Amino acid sequence: MNFYQEHAYSFVDSLIYKINNLKQKNIPEYLKRICDKIAKKIILNRDEIDDDKDYKSFRFSLYYLNQLIDIFSKTTPDVSSTWALPLIRECYYRIGIEIQNRNILIIHSTDSKSYAVHPDILADINQDIDTEFVIDIFIIPSEAKYDIASISLTGHEVGHVFLNSKKDIFLEFIRVNLSTELNKFYTGDLFQGVDVDAYKKILSAHIEEYLCDYIGRILLGPAFDFAFLKLFCNSEHETNKISVTHPPVNNRINYSIDSLSDTVKYSNGNLEKALKELAKNFIAVKSSVNPFIKIAEDIAKRFISEHLNLTKNLTTAELNNIINLVFFELDSFRPPFETVSINEPHLINPIQIIIGAT
Repeated sequence: MNFYQEHAYSFVDSLIYKINNLKQKNIPEYLKRICDKIAKKIILNRDEIDDDKDYKSFRFSLYYLNQLIDIFSKTTPDVSSTWALPLIRECYYRIGIEIQNRNILIIHSTDSKSYAVHPDILADINQDIDTEFVIDIFIIPSEAKYDIASISLTGHEVGHVFLNSKKDIFLEFIRVNLSTELNKFYTGDLFQGVDVDAYKKILSAHIEEYLCDYIGRILLGPAFDFAFLKLFCNSEHETNKISVTHPPVNNRINYSIDSLSDTVKYSNGNLEKALKELAKNFIAVKSSVNPFIKIAEDIAKRFISEHLNLTKNLTTAELNNIINLVFFELDSFRPPFETVSINEPHLINPIQIIIGAT
């Protein structure tokens, strides 16, 4: 054993200790098998360290493996089955994500203020861990316990999983279309003196966010739009600023305004009045317009028309039917999992529950 291997021992022992602690928790058996593979990989890599270059590479790999174990440690699979897991699985089925050989882990977070997802986290960490399945990790904030509407935002995160599963098609489409669009501006004032590659990265992230909003809207209809508007119209995010990862919230808000107005045409007078009151605040948020934003929005729309063959939003009749299914169960203070009457019970699926109850 050389000096570098000896020096790596303390880092290895620390991570092995964390892995062993994780295996003692109530986690799925397949996760315990992954932990064993990670432990064996660490020891094998340590024994192959010969010089300073190997040592630095080994330390770099341990950083990502530490991150992976920390994320696994936060999952709560014994809690997730209450609502999140069935909903996510149905969303996968509806959008055509292959469920076989795919596992979903849930983090019910008290730290995160927003929903998030790690699609195919083993590939994302990029540590070449040999396994026969994919793992998606969903982060769900504590507000979901108290606000059924917010659960609809899970649909946006499913969008990230879907695009990740189609990443070869998606990335090639982005590459071709961004190159075409940005070349029009390369010699103009908009992109003069800037790193065009950096703009490509930012715009790619913006396009993905628009597409994930669209997918969430398709999956959970007016429930998604309502949750989205409630979140962003009453927060500090009412801005036309562009971030590195997200397009202006104003524009995303207006897409949900249009969608909700088109979908919800319910005959109940009280509901109509409530929606009009809400719309006053929603419509007050004006869209931001500049060539940079328009590029991302146009490319997102192009991708939708060419590559997202998804079922359109609910019709008014379908929405009314869902509300009628759920209403009597909620009115009787029963969880709306199935209809209960003198007739034969009918199961109510998770998407119907979220839409109807919202």
